[in-house]
Amino acid sequence: MRLSSLLPGDDSPLLAMGFMKQALQVLVATQNDLQLLVPSHRNPLSSAHVRMMEEFLDRSIKLLDVCRDIKGQVMDVEDFKGTLQAVISCLSTKNGSHLHIAQVVRARKAITELLPRMEAVRIEEGPVHQCRSFRFRQRDSGVGDSGPDAPHRWRSWHGSVRLSGHSSGSNSPASQSSRHLQAIWSELVVPRMAPGDIEENLCAAVYAFNVLAIFVLGVLIVALPSLNKTYVPPFVHPRTFLWATPLSQLQAKFHEELKRRSKKGITNGGMWELDQIATIMQRLIELTEDEDCTLGEKVKEEVKYLVKQLKQHVDELDRDLAYLYTQLMDFYNRIISSRMEVMDMLSKFKP
Repeated sequence: MRLSSLLPGDDSPLLAMGFMKQALQVLVATQNDLQLLVPSHRNPLSSAHVRMMEEFLDRSIKLLDVCRDIKGQVMDVEDFKGTLQAVISCLSTKNGSHLHIAQVVRARKAITELLPRMEAVRIEEGPVHQCRSFRFRQRDSGVGDSGPDAPHRWRSWHGSVRLSGHSSGSNSPASQSSRHLQAIWSELVVPRMAPGDIEENLCAAVYAFNVLAIFVLGVLIVALPSLNKTYVPPFVHPRTFLWATPLSQLQAKFHEELKRRSKKGITNGGMWELDQIATIMQRLIELTEDEDCTLGEKVKEEVKYLVKQLKQHVDELDRDLAYLYTQLMDFYNRIISSRMEVMDMLSKFKP
């Protein structure tokens, strides 16, 4: 039922914030259900449970690395917001005031610098200076992290604060995450379905969770901007599971979108929201391309309309990024909590 609820309408994109938020919700709920199935007090643990737990400890390290890298991609999108707000500020008029040439020039400069960074595939000759907004900078530094609603800082398994890295080529975070997910998939073994067999049913639940995690996190990797081309290949899973059909439909929809974007010359995924913003900014560049930057009345009206649309998109993107960040952090922290519980169980009940 959960996976069926993710199936979009014919015109609804998967590579969009709406789908990514819903997919993460389903993944967190599935992880929570799985945790309830794990025997918390069984002495001694069966060999099947021990093997399953040891495999979880190994795979969960990869999942944590993938979450940290996706977090870096989310923050990359957050970085765009400061420049977008500068464009909006430069091209906004109040109380009937007119746009000055200096404002238009600054806006054009900001747009021409930002558009290449917003492309799904970025080929860079050197590091890009990135200024993070206060909200996400505060989350990384821990400044102001006091009070009940203060966000948790991201930590590695050993407890040190780990910031997202930015590199190029095959060592980029998104590329590494793709390899992690492919490695998890290659290690999965389809469980036998035996009615009434508690151990095999738990194996089936673990298998379903891993497959869903590969798909959901793979969509995030491809949808969010990355330093190089990323690709999560389709994987074939048995049709005997109830969740297999809706997941197959989601996979087909996902790869159809990638093919359509590829025909348009987009060699990676990319978010629908960033597409809309990029289209608006490209039009603003066209409208202000005169050398003297003088704008006629009709052009000014169109610029005013586009700036209004741009502000709406940026405000929505800001809210969506904050929510996506919170969901991702929730999933990350749940994995860490599960690791601690599993290690505690193994230390107490392993035969």
